[in-house]
Formats: sequence, C-alpha cells, structure tokens
Amino acid sequence: MVTLYVGILPLYIYGVAALERQIERSLSRLILFGFVVAVSHTALAKLRSKPEIPEKMEGYESEFQLLGLS
Repeated sequence: MVTLYVGILPLYIYGVAALERQIERSLSRLILFGFVVAVSHTALAKLRSKPEIPEKMEGYESEFQLLGLS
C-alpha cells in the first residue's frame, strides 16, 4: 500500500495536472479530449446495457428461496 501512495499516486497526479495544462493551451486538444470522453461514455453505456443471461435456479418452486438454516 505504501508503494501505491508514495510511488504511483504522485506520478498519476502530476500526469493529470500536465495533461490538464496541455488541454487548456490548445482548443484542438480540448475538442479531441471531449470527443474521446464522449465516445468512451457511449461505448461503456452500450456495453453496460447488454441483457444479462438469467441463471437457472434449480429447486426454485416458491416465492422465496430458503437456505435450509435452522
């Protein structure tokens, strides 16, 4: 855990700050970043909305499943 907080997190924070500065300086980079975010959001929303395959519930005959605990 110490490695994550001391080694990885500061690099991530500095990287995000540097990316923010680059995006602020150029309108084309801002538009590109907005496009990438919109496409990613749309793709993830489509992946999330796929119907799930219902599991077969063996022995399910009543409204509630009981675990058989006493």
